[in-house]
Amino acid sequence: MRVGRTGQIGASDADIGLLDDSLHLRWRGVTFDLTRAVVRHRDDDGRIQFTVTNPDGTHESADYARRGPSEEDRRMDAIDFTAEEPWTWEDSDFGLFVFHVATGTGPIKYRHTLDTSTPARAPRSFWPPVLVGDTLQRRREHARSESVDLDRLVEVRAKFEVSGIWSAATLLTLDDGDGLVVVPIDGDSVADWVDIVLAPVLAARPGWGPSNDERLERAVTYARRRQVGPADGERLDDWAEWSIWER
Repeated sequence: MRVGRTGQIGASDADIGLLDDSLHLRWRGVTFDLTRAVVRHRDDDGRIQFTVTNPDGTHESADYARRGPSEEDRRMDAIDFTAEEPWTWEDSDFGLFVFHVATGTGPIKYRHTLDTSTPARAPRSFWPPVLVGDTLQRRREHARSESVDLDRLVEVRAKFEVSGIWSAATLLTLDDGDGLVVVPIDGDSVADWVDIVLAPVLAARPGWGPSNDERLERAVTYARRRQVGPADGERLDDWAEWSIWER
């Protein structure tokens, strides 16, 4: 494998690079084809649950603490959130970097190149997602299509870009236990699709109520406002990942 970036997931070394012109992760002695594997990254108040699963069921997982933002980061009053190389969650969480690469999301500086000389055939998605009956599918190029059965949905979460200008501001993740669909919200047209098409379907999930509507609306509003990172009166932690709904 031609290694492009290295890091640690949990306490284990990990490499990501190109093998047969496809993106792969090498971790704990197992090689995962990131164009076929399902990668989950769940951040609960800085506690990370990371799992990668091959189509044959081979999987590895880790539970670890996110290292950032540091207290120094929190104290900085003048972070340039639109700088070319700003501070990002990925700088301290290699698992999140792998998630972004595998799902074709995240900052362009990470998604499109593994180093300065090796172009990566990064998976890309077609828009909009396809909603047929109770199945939501995100079609992708250079990778498997993501798909979830909405009748079996177990969780909807929101992730946020807090520092880069080259990625979707909000990511929705929909998980049915087997598959995972990522919905990047990177503008008004996508936000409109979520409000008009996806939100009514989600509202039919068991136990969905006004508080879930409020969380989803807040996540979509963040993507609409075209300002990454904290606004006046907000903190960096206000835009850490959160759960919108759980079965």
